[in-house]
Amino acid sequence: MEYTILEFSQKAACELGLDITNLAILRWFVNSKYSGKMYSILIDNETYWHYRHMNLY
Repeated sequence: MEYTILEFSQKAACELGLDITNLAILRWFVNSKYSGKMYSILIDNETYWHYRHMNLY
């Protein structure tokens, strides 16, 4: 049986030193990533994600 917190592996979260706040922010990001409210920007072969602040309301 695998234990998860917000659909993330509890073991991996502990190994990375992530707490529930970190996991909640990460879950929000994962859920929002392909919602159409975020877009990616490629700079020097690195992908950055931007969330349009007007979509927070």
